[in-house]
Amino acid sequence: MKTVLLLLTFFISTYAVTLAEKVEYLNNIKELIILTQTMRGDTNVYTKGEKLNVAIVDEDRKEVSASLKNLQSKFKVVDVSVDAEFAKIHKYMKALNGVAADLDSLVTFKANSLLIKEMLRLGMEVQRSFFVKDSKLQQDASAMMMRKVLPMTEHLGQLRGLSAGAVACRNCNDDDALEYIKDYLALTADDLDEFTIEMTALQNSYPEQFPKDLKLESYAKDVKHFLVHIEEVVLENREVKAQECDLFVQGTKVIDKTLEYYKMNEAVLK
Repeated sequence: MKTVLLLLTFFISTYAVTLAEKVEYLNNIKELIILTQTMRGDTNVYTKGEKLNVAIVDEDRKEVSASLKNLQSKFKVVDVSVDAEFAKIHKYMKALNGVAADLDSLVTFKANSLLIKEMLRLGMEVQRSFFVKDSKLQQDASAMMMRKVLPMTEHLGQLRGLSAGAVACRNCNDDDALEYIKDYLALTADDLDEFTIEMTALQNSYPEQFPKDLKLESYAKDVKHFLVHIEEVVLENREVKAQECDLFVQGTKVIDKTLEYYKMNEAVLK
């Protein structure tokens, strides 16, 4: 009976939700994921011994916490169970931040990655529920935002944080960290191919709603350049000029370019 009541509450609440509110809620989840990715990467660089002001990590944590609180307070009619799940994430993150300095850097990185994975899962659930009764275009555009664009930023975000940390402390990189980077290089390359294929297919299905030039060729080139640079600098340990070695900045640039496709689909959604 309790399950039936929860489902009934969910469907009644989603029926009354406006399109603007749906988009706003998804955007808050997107913001939370991006902020957590930044916090995870900065924490890894800091714990690896880079000369990074601890105040930057503290500010990252404050922004993530504020985003989580905003998500919980602004829109509780989404679904009581979803709201409770984000509350759990907030609790776990606070606990992790409290002990992060005492943990192995890769352990902390993976723990934050698991929290982001859960955020992505919840975002996908909300997207599916929000648009189940809406047009096929709205279903497809919102799915691209939450199921393709944000996972792509996460693969890039993992590589950004891991590779920047590896450069920060070349003498303390272990085999596990390097294997982790190798795995995500391969995963991201595969994901990039799938991403470009699906964005093209979406444009072909709705040619009047999407730009004629998606700039996917240029985007793919930038991502591949980032992947090759990580392989050269981190895995092959090539000597490069200092100004050419800021993999965190490079990673942030390709993540920002990935988010342009989120904005593109958001505009179509509206």
